[in-house]
Amino acid sequence: MILLIVIQIITIQKINDYIELFCLIKKLVINKYRGSYMAKQYSIELIALGQSLSYLRSKTNLTYKEVGEKFGKSTSWMSDIEKGRNNILFTDAKKLMALYDSDLETLSKLYDVNLSQLKDSI
Repeated sequence: MILLIVIQIITIQKINDYIELFCLIKKLVINKYRGSYMAKQYSIELIALGQSLSYLRSKTNLTYKEVGEKFGKSTSWMSDIEKGRNNILFTDAKKLMALYDSDLETLSKLYDVNLSQLKDSI
């Protein structure tokens, strides 16, 4: 009887909250067993941005090392951004566009396309 009352009290929204919490816990556990003890989630927005930057870099035939050297950063700096592990400062994005002989409008259009494709694949 008490169980029925408890079930009736729980709303659909609370059930959705529990599902989201379960999914988050599942991701944390998976990350832990992959060797990542940090609860770092890579958002699709960062992945879309990284894909866009990777495409523009590949058009210029620059390597991670070359980009890092021009920015005074490590080789992994650009790699982490392109893989969606880290975000990029707006000022760095502007400098990259100049280095890639491109502009922020092109980056924005590529981002929109990549983000849309990622959302469709989920």
